[in-house]
Amino acid sequence: MELGNEAITFLIRTILEDLDNYIEQREQSLKTPIYNNIGTWLEYVEESSPDELEIIMNEVHESISEMSVWEYDHDEQNALVGKMYQYFAEFYGTEDHIKYFSSLLVNYYRKQIKSEFKI
Repeated sequence: MELGNEAITFLIRTILEDLDNYIEQREQSLKTPIYNNIGTWLEYVEESSPDELEIIMNEVHESISEMSVWEYDHDEQNALVGKMYQYFAEFYGTEDHIKYFSSLLVNYYRKQIKSEFKI
């Protein structure tokens, strides 16, 4: 399955905007059928080629910078990571492809935190 850059941009931004809303307000903004459709798309992420994965991670980079997850405190960072994993498990499930994407996101976040705060 091959998606265009615009579709990847839309999907990543939709996921991360909803995740940010969940972290801040403990509420999802998407409706259940949309989670099911995005969850199906996340299967594609696990199977994507290195070039496609690079496009996905570039969009994650752009979108995560707009989120309210930039905390200096290490305990707060860990709490945010816990909320990220909880969000994906609660709304998308615990299948391997969901775990794969949430781990990609969390690992990227941790890498950026280290770089941002020189930890």
